[in-house]
Amino acid sequence: MSYLREIFRVREDNLKRLFKIKISHNPSDGRFREDLIKTILDIVPQKYNVSNGFIIDTQGNLSNEMDLIIFDDIYVPKFFMETYSVIPIESVVAVVQIKTKLDSTKLKNAIINLNSIDKLTPQKGGKIISASKGTEIIEERFILPLKIIVCGSSSTILTADKCSDIDIIYSIGKEEKDLILIKNIESSSIVSKECNIENMRNNRKNNKNYNINSNEKLYKFSFAILKYLTLINNSMIVNYEEY
Repeated sequence: MSYLREIFRVREDNLKRLFKIKISHNPSDGRFREDLIKTILDIVPQKYNVSNGFIIDTQGNLSNEMDLIIFDDIYVPKFFMETYSVIPIESVVAVVQIKTKLDSTKLKNAIINLNSIDKLTPQKGGKIISASKGTEIIEERFILPLKIIVCGSSSTILTADKCSDIDIIYSIGKEEKDLILIKNIESSSIVSKECNIENMRNNRKNNKNYNINSNEKLYKFSFAILKYLTLINNSMIVNYEEY
């Protein structure tokens, strides 16, 4: 086993123990779940932040409350979080719902919450390829955030058909149903100016090509997120005056 895999094996063992201890002492407390999952999201690069709250667009549309949001901290002014506790959709790269035990009803509710970001309309941003061109947008695009569910354990069998709206489901427990499902997402996560974002969302949903595993789950979870972030690691231009 490689050094890196061994680190993640130890971290995953600790995560399982902490989840089990906290659930037995205070099963109704959602804050501890968020804090525990935050600890495993320290894999994301420093430019990103992790918080809970709501997501907004320039039209005033508001998502349901998210347990965790991964967003580009560099492009979000502090007053968005300190004053309004909302995050502009253009800066969001992933949304997370966390459940202690996932059953069919909780899975359905988590999907509804995550899908609430689909009613938001992001501005068309872009990446700057040449510094000599100043702030000119060379390639226009949208970012389509990852939809993620993390649970302590699962009492429902996780299949591609049930989870097609979701990009990653990570069930931490050790039982047979506790799996990790990771959708195979390539550069199609970035929408060019020729594409319609609704078509992109439909294409993502209709993609049922998952990798399903029961071992090294935290390792696979962490690096699936990192792989996605490498696809979008370019500066986004956001017009905050519209907010």
